[in-house]
Amino acid sequence: MSRYGLAWTTCLAGMSWLAVLTLGQMVPDQKVEALPYVLRFEDPKKLFDDWKRTHGHGYVHDWNEEQRFNIFLKTLAKIESHNWKYHTQQSTYYLGLNTFSAMTHEEFLRYTRQGRYAKKRLGAKASSFECQSESDQSCSSRLLPDNVDWSKKGYTTQVKDQGTCGSCWTFSATGAMEGAHFKAHGKLESFSEQQLLDCCSGEGCDGCDGGEPAMAYASVFKKGGIETEQQYPYQESQNGKCYFNKSLAVGHISACYYVTSGDESALQQASASVGPISIAFDASHDDFVSYAGGIYQNADCSSSELDHAMLLTGYGTDPKTKLPYWIIKNSWSEDWGVNGYAYTLRNADNLCGVATDATYVTMK
Repeated sequence: MSRYGLAWTTCLAGMSWLAVLTLGQMVPDQKVEALPYVLRFEDPKKLFDDWKRTHGHGYVHDWNEEQRFNIFLKTLAKIESHNWKYHTQQSTYYLGLNTFSAMTHEEFLRYTRQGRYAKKRLGAKASSFECQSESDQSCSSRLLPDNVDWSKKGYTTQVKDQGTCGSCWTFSATGAMEGAHFKAHGKLESFSEQQLLDCCSGEGCDGCDGGEPAMAYASVFKKGGIETEQQYPYQESQNGKCYFNKSLAVGHISACYYVTSGDESALQQASASVGPISIAFDASHDDFVSYAGGIYQNADCSSSELDHAMLLTGYGTDPKTKLPYWIIKNSWSEDWGVNGYAYTLRNADNLCGVATDATYVTMK
């Protein structure tokens, strides 16, 4: 298994704001279809005021009205330009407004402190995901379904919002545990990200400054379980003390595994047979920050310099474009992307590192 540099650092919550624009003058009495994306924004000042009412100042601390409006205008222009490419089939995805829309991309990168941490493979009882025999349910010889979506089968909780804490690693880890618990017991529980923030310690556990899902699993295994979100609620910050109560633990890990690094075929096999899988991703590009729909791809996306953890919940193929895609649950609220999810290009040389550091667990 290869080693690589990975910044499991702050990956902030975002909310996308999608406007709808109908296309110009049509044939009289012909019904005009609304587009799910924006080609041209009307009245930018009013739109900016509406955006502020929804998002406040976003994550901007040094707010200057004129400066932020100018940045907002540049964001609008970027969205319009890109969405025209999508409309004319020069792109496979479209963009929208969200809580980052009054920040420059440099500010976003600086705020998220990209590249601060180096990734090391550390995990609880981790082993490589490999086919051991033809009878193994995850063997490559197994006929895989064309489409898998675990979110439609009860394996996933609703999309959560990590807020201003760089806790994406905890949400990715709890998502994998929630799916495995449902598989083992037939009951969906929402597990506590706050427990992981407060109780995971040592290398790879840096709270709101980032962490590693494998170390989150290790913490749960060592502590003897994980409480529910209701018992140990999320607060967007570390408490400075671990309040874990073993007698209240609902989820218990038996083992965790790495999917073969960089192998999208192995990832598809695991996705089809295992359930939701924790993944790492290069989310540093401004088009992903503003992603609002379609099948995401970016030629500049890295497969090794990864800065965000999310949850792979399935895969499929677009019936119109025939493009294969992954289904990924984010932790930037339901207002980002497609109700909190992203669709990214599959079988594209490990685009954005989706298969570089994928992990899953089994639960007792």
